[in-house]
Amino acid sequence: MADKDVVEAGKTWFWSLFKGRSVWFIPDVRLLPAILWTVVVLGGSILTMVLYSFMTDPLAGDFSITFASYRRFIGSDLYQSVMIDSVVIAAKTTVATVLIGYPLAYYIAVRSNHQNVLLLVIIAPIWINEVIRTFAWMLILNVNGVINYVLVDLIGVFGDPLRLMNTENAVVIGLVHPLLPYMIVPIVASMLRIDFSEVEAAKNLGATKLQAFYEVTLPQTKSGIAAGMTFVFVLSSGAYLAPVLLGGTGNNMIANFIGLMFSEGQNWNFGAVLAVVYSTLIVALFVVVSVFMDVEFGGATEMEADE
Repeated sequence: MADKDVVEAGKTWFWSLFKGRSVWFIPDVRLLPAILWTVVVLGGSILTMVLYSFMTDPLAGDFSITFASYRRFIGSDLYQSVMIDSVVIAAKTTVATVLIGYPLAYYIAVRSNHQNVLLLVIIAPIWINEVIRTFAWMLILNVNGVINYVLVDLIGVFGDPLRLMNTENAVVIGLVHPLLPYMIVPIVASMLRIDFSEVEAAKNLGATKLQAFYEVTLPQTKSGIAAGMTFVFVLSSGAYLAPVLLGGTGNNMIANFIGLMFSEGQNWNFGAVLAVVYSTLIVALFVVVSVFMDVEFGGATEMEADE
């Protein structure tokens, strides 16, 4: 057989492997710039962080491998406590956004005739500078702020001003405000795909409004809730400014300590350890919650399963 025939036979065999199959691993050429950017910039930064966590002193040029920074973290109750507090604050923020956001999303998707206007109003806080937004909450929560003025001076419900600033709840409030759109928008999107004739059918079969909501509406919005919870939890767990301005020195989160290690502390290897450990913790929690909620994030997959 001639060499040319061998090459042609090889080509024919190779492409026959993909006939009738989805070659998902062969990317569109137009996606290559985005893929390369993600791999190089995001993957490179993560790899650098992981490598720094095992180095003795990268700032001094000592790149020898050591586990001393990890042993320091394991032996320190302070940093472990801060990580736990960060997770707790993120969890509180997530729960608060679900409780506030779900009724609002339901009203926007089902009851309102002005969906675009309401969504615009809800998304507006994202466009405000984070520093300005946080200082606004300081004016509201301060001892001489709006809330204490109304409750103490105007109405007289309390004799002394409430201590709202420099608390964990102040941090949660400061995070719920800008992160609420990240909860509402995915839930609205999932609700707009619901066929509400199914809800009416459930009511016609004897279900109460609450039963129809629990059996029909809520299961079909589970993916939107899960997506919103993921956005809010990840973003709030890495909050930096709100804990400093609203929580004070006693309510710093792990991002504040990581920033301190990379700036004033000049201890990049230990800052990298904190970043790696906390990122691993967040990913592990995300996986556990996803398995627990048994959520498929692909809308097409859910519709195919329903069919």
